[in-house]
Amino acid sequence: MFDLSMFTRFIPKKVMDEVKDRVVDILIEVSPDDKWRKLVRSFRSDGAFQNAFVEALKRAVERFAEEYEDKDLVEAITQSITFWDLPSVQKALRTVITRPSSYLEPERKILYQSFAEVMPTIPVERVEPAVQYFMRCLAEEVINIPQLFPLYQVQLQKATLEQAREMVLALHDLQLEQRQSMIALLQTIPQNNLLLAAPGGSSNVPEAQKIYHSLPRPDYGTFVGREDELNKLRDKVLASKSKHYAASIDGVGGVGKSTLALEIAYRYLYDKDPRYADDPFSAIIWVSAKQTVLKSKGVVIQKRAVATLDDIIREIALTLNREDILQASDAEKQHELVMEALENQTRPLLIIDNLETVDEAERVTEFIHDLPNQVKVIVTTRERIDTAVAIRLTGLPGMDALTLLHQESEKKQVELLYEDALELFKRTGGIPLALVWSIGLLGLGHSIEHVIAKLGSAKGDLARFCFRASLEKISGRPSHLLLNALALFPHDASRAALMQIAKFGEDVFTFEEAKAELVTLSLINEKSGRYSLLPLTRAYTLDELKQEPEEYNSYYDRFVTFIRAMLSTVSEEYGYWFDTAVLMKEGENIRGLAQEALVQNEYELFFDLLTSLCHYLDVLGAWNEMIDYARKGVALETFAPRRTVLEFLYIYPLGWALAQQGKIDEAKQYLQRALQLAKRSGDKRWECRTQMCLGQAYRKEGDLDKAAKAYQIALSLAESKSEVMDITSELGKLSRDQGKYEEALTQFDAALKTLEGEFEHRVVDSRLHYGILANLGFVTFKLGNIEDARAYLTQSWNFFNERGGKGPGGTALYRLALVEEQAGNKELALHYATKALELLKILGMEPEIPDAEALIRRLTNY
Repeated sequence: MFDLSMFTRFIPKKVMDEVKDRVVDILIEVSPDDKWRKLVRSFRSDGAFQNAFVEALKRAVERFAEEYEDKDLVEAITQSITFWDLPSVQKALRTVITRPSSYLEPERKILYQSFAEVMPTIPVERVEPAVQYFMRCLAEEVINIPQLFPLYQVQLQKATLEQAREMVLALHDLQLEQRQSMIALLQTIPQNNLLLAAPGGSSNVPEAQKIYHSLPRPDYGTFVGREDELNKLRDKVLASKSKHYAASIDGVGGVGKSTLALEIAYRYLYDKDPRYADDPFSAIIWVSAKQTVLKSKGVVIQKRAVATLDDIIREIALTLNREDILQASDAEKQHELVMEALENQTRPLLIIDNLETVDEAERVTEFIHDLPNQVKVIVTTRERIDTAVAIRLTGLPGMDALTLLHQESEKKQVELLYEDALELFKRTGGIPLALVWSIGLLGLGHSIEHVIAKLGSAKGDLARFCFRASLEKISGRPSHLLLNALALFPHDASRAALMQIAKFGEDVFTFEEAKAELVTLSLINEKSGRYSLLPLTRAYTLDELKQEPEEYNSYYDRFVTFIRAMLSTVSEEYGYWFDTAVLMKEGENIRGLAQEALVQNEYELFFDLLTSLCHYLDVLGAWNEMIDYARKGVALETFAPRRTVLEFLYIYPLGWALAQQGKIDEAKQYLQRALQLAKRSGDKRWECRTQMCLGQAYRKEGDLDKAAKAYQIALSLAESKSEVMDITSELGKLSRDQGKYEEALTQFDAALKTLEGEFEHRVVDSRLHYGILANLGFVTFKLGNIEDARAYLTQSWNFFNERGGKGPGGTALYRLALVEEQAGNKELALHYATKALELLKILGMEPEIPDAEALIRRLTNY
């Protein structure tokens, strides 16, 4: 199965096997006849049962560990080797397996037995509640094991009235399908009149069974994620006091629209959560116009239950058991009777699934508007419609997508590596149907490589199901041109970029009309003035576009032209960006195009992008990737259009970054090559920069004399105030490392004043500014000024945290932890130190990692 060990607590396999075998023994003992005993014996080799039981046991232990407050006892119980061998525990286990409902009501005294033998050295008053809570967690999980449910049904048929009532009380802890079966079974028991009546006269069976409904059986297991959307549906529309009566759920095919609508309907039908139970519906009417479903073996066409308004009226009549509506003499009379039937319901809910495939959309829309006031409506559609509350679904977020993959992998008995799960999430964008479909293919024996390839194919079943109908509607229209243009962008794009690549010129009106059409069809996402596609939509559109090579090349050339022009106007020489906010918006597009350039052997384009790409990766904190790209550039140096690009690579991504990671010898090798190039060309500026970086490497190495000499050479070569400012800042670091804090303070102050004065006529290099503030904060701290140190370092950390820059940000945060330690704020110091260590490890800053680890140990041991 998919390995969720990163956030799941496992029990040793030996323990799980022993408990499972003991459970089978107990079940054999309580089986009513030889037929049942034979079935239960098969559980020993039944992989599905074994997996279900193991998962139930894991969940019980995990819940116990998370929920029970006495953590010492939690650890002692869950890690005890002999726990399951104790007579009292075995007796409790027998009760859990044979009568799990006994453990589901905490106020009952049935299970209050002595567990003193569990932890003889600990007062029994502490031990007994802990074990009882653990057993209750186990009971709540065991009662949901599908293979055991038929046995519970047999027991219930033979149960006494009191025993049956106990099982009724547990109904809400069953899964939905099992719950329905159990209630149906209860109603067949001869003494059901007594059983279904609570002592106070009210029914023990969930009120939800009195609701008229036509809901289909869910085709999903445990519902995953979407709680915000469910809450919005409930609070904004379905709550009885809401002024809104209709909501639409829209999104591309397979995003989970029907599942979301079905889940909230079932929560109202059965859930004991007061948010639903206190505001019930009297009828829930489900009508579906869905024409196709996607299975692992392909797209399956199904007969529509609903194609017209007359069909919708028929479904309402059947659900409400109103034959008179069906027997009405004409359509007008039917309409009158169905409105009357709905008006007689206290709170009916109408759900229309796949509205876009209804043949009479206008008539249906008019019908919805004419419904009585108490009727609530949900429609699901791929095409956005005008409703008071619209919920647009996109892919599941990362953790929810991984949970769904885990659930499906368990169901299909598929082994899925964690890295493959992440790749599936990346390729699908978290579209639930695509995730489920992918696991289905793996279950049929397809390789993960084949499944990933099919995800990007415009000819596959998934693409046909999710996108083909929508794209057919825009074929040959400006909206199709806009979609093609956006597909070239690996990340997102601005309006100006898309207008240029789609060849709209200055025609803003055409752009807005095309964009609106794509939004309506759920094909495009808009956020903060930028536009993007889901990964599946992009992959499908690109594959379709590449079927026409000439047209694709035309789009691609315009995309490259746009990126090159952007780099020439918003970045400084050699790709150094002063406005990192712009860089962070366009960085992924630069990265994606650079990757494509390497694949296509377009080395001149690769070098045009490389310096900006390296700066982006530096700001992003992806130093290893930055170094890797720089090494690729050095390996392709014969294709470099300009010598200065190589000097840049030698000095910054390679010389500087490797020194930061503590790889001093390799860093010095690249810096010496840069120095040779600079001297050969007579370029004093590059020679100055190289000497300064050599000084950094020597300082990192601990050779402060060589560092001082390199800085002095750099100072003699400096020709501009900005170069003097950089070197002055480096001299401040040298003084800091020598323990000359007053001198360092003076140097950092001077560098800061030079920086602010030098760039009065343009944007100040904010990264340098806040980097100097971090150094000012540290030396101020060393001089004993805690308040000023905290202020400087907080400013620095906030900037790098918000604008990007994990290297200086991690350093600032580590120093802030030192300040808070000195101030006596141990918890805050530990928080900062832990986060700083995380950043330093991401960057591979090996020299700084031991200091951060030592600080954490020190803070932990206070």
